[in-house]
Amino acid sequence: MVKNIILDVGKVLVAWEPEDAMKKLGFDDKTVKVVADATVNTPVWLETDRGVWSDEQILQAFYEKAPEYKKEIKEKIELLNEEQDHIDSKRESRVSMIIAVFGFVSIIAAALQILDYLSSGRGVMIG
Repeated sequence: MVKNIILDVGKVLVAWEPEDAMKKLGFDDKTVKVVADATVNTPVWLETDRGVWSDEQILQAFYEKAPEYKKEIKEKIELLNEEQDHIDSKRESRVSMIIAVFGFVSIIAAALQILDYLSSGRGVMIG
């Protein structure tokens, strides 16, 4: 039985271009490089996937890499949180749709099994 499915999402299933997102925030090229090197281009960023560090620990580690860019790092993290909220709401609606479709398919499959059983000439068992 399958218990877990792990998907590599960033730069695989979705476009993950953090530097482009920072440019959209209005960061100049130098700021993009410094903030990226203090956040998404660090081993700390990889640790975020493991879920063992608190948000505060992660932010502190980022701030320590580039304390003079604390404001920009915070803006980047807020943007990522907004993107994640948007993705989560889309995923929830997709999951609801998938559940509804699977439910509908299950009902149709059950109805087809009943029709097949009835057309086989065997009696209906009620009990």
